[in-house]
Amino acid sequence: MLDYINTAQWDEPLGLEDMAKFDYSPMAALEDCRMGFHYPYTVRLHGRDIPAYSIQHHAAHAASTYYPSGFRSAAVLTHDGAFYKTGPNNGLIFRGDEHRLFPLTPHHLHIGDLYDQISGWLGFDLFGAAGKLMGLAPYGNPRFFDRRFVGNTHDLAKRGINQPAQNWWDHCVAAARDMRYDVSPLRDVNRILEPVCVDIAASTQKLFEETILLAAECTAQLFRTMKRPMENLCYAGGTGLSCPTNTRLYNEGPFRNLYIPPDCDDSGLSMGAALYLYHNILDNPLNEGTAFLGTYPYLGGTFEGAATEAALAAVADQIDVARPDDWAVAAAEDIAADRVIAWFEGRSEIGPRALGHRSMLANPGKAANWERVNDIKLREKWRPFAPAVLEEEASQWFKGAPAHSPHMLYTAQVTTPDLPAITHVDGSSRIQTVSPEVGDFYRLLKHLKTVTGYGVVLNTSFNGPGEPIMERPEEALTFLLTTEMDALYMDGCRITRRK
Repeated sequence: MLDYINTAQWDEPLGLEDMAKFDYSPMAALEDCRMGFHYPYTVRLHGRDIPAYSIQHHAAHAASTYYPSGFRSAAVLTHDGAFYKTGPNNGLIFRGDEHRLFPLTPHHLHIGDLYDQISGWLGFDLFGAAGKLMGLAPYGNPRFFDRRFVGNTHDLAKRGINQPAQNWWDHCVAAARDMRYDVSPLRDVNRILEPVCVDIAASTQKLFEETILLAAECTAQLFRTMKRPMENLCYAGGTGLSCPTNTRLYNEGPFRNLYIPPDCDDSGLSMGAALYLYHNILDNPLNEGTAFLGTYPYLGGTFEGAATEAALAAVADQIDVARPDDWAVAAAEDIAADRVIAWFEGRSEIGPRALGHRSMLANPGKAANWERVNDIKLREKWRPFAPAVLEEEASQWFKGAPAHSPHMLYTAQVTTPDLPAITHVDGSSRIQTVSPEVGDFYRLLKHLKTVTGYGVVLNTSFNGPGEPIMERPEEALTFLLTTEMDALYMDGCRITRRK
């Protein structure tokens, strides 16, 4: 591992509230520190020497959220599931000022790693474990929550908690035994809906939320201590995928404005590293080199025309292909008729969430579609689904989340009983608001509104278990041919299995 800049102050065992009282003003404009999170080197490839830079992990996270935010200044908070207990590799607080990012201090949070570990100890596989815990938590109650565990690694050490994840697990299990829970279902995913499992999940989710809220409050106070109060917070790292936490930050947090990118997890590191190099290292101003934001988050690959035709030809004897006059209208009609379809449009979305270009869609007004789509995807039947909704109609069906939520990063409360397939057991739903810039997916929702009365659709990622979201036409066709999905819409075509 490369050894990036460090300071004596960063090694001090400061809790979150202690950090908030410390004046980091010298760091807020220190050029040596700003330039301390990269290394230049040379890559030799096919006989050519290519200039290159190594960018520190959390500097790339910070750049991935600050530069696309549109803010000219902001507090920046990064954190993920890294197993480090302290130091910059666990996440930092930055000051964003025009095109510059100044690292102020590590926050020494541990909660991302704790959340991952508890997810695994409940019995989930490593892939997607944290997301499953987030979906499981609403089934339970946070009966084991204990505020002694809220804080960073140094806060907890002062309370005798030196192994946060293990100590939290031991605390929850001991409390469950004292309350006469049956603890035998622990680590058995076939019994994951038993009270002890769902209540540990709910308690861990609450601990996560309270810790991130405290970190945000202390970050705001840190900037006030520097006499540089901030209204804007940019947040990145895998912990930014926790929709209930983001919603609480939005509704209860100390910042007026909150920005989280769709690729806040490690999928955003490559773009973050490029932006960090372009703006922070090479000193290019903010409004240059960011034309890509006009198509954000649809920056992935596209496979239209010849690529689609070649994929169709390869399985021509197994499929029927129709070319409707308007594929968005045809798709909406299929959904209204209670067919489960896949929608494969244009460039794929960045980040882990399906945002209408590589999505599986179903009618949210049919309760049976919750189980049906989970069966098609070979997922656990208890796992919830998210909706996509016309942005101009979101307030008609949902409340409590930002009116503009295009990246499926906030949780709203559903205000009607008419959408059971996307309403979780606690009445919540992880919404994506859709505007005309998204493309034909928006027109699909507009026609669905005409046919059903609601411009809302069940929207889940187009993939199977343990797989990335579909990227290539061949993959999409294989999924159609090997599952009970009814139709695939791709490049203007409606494709079905030949009977």
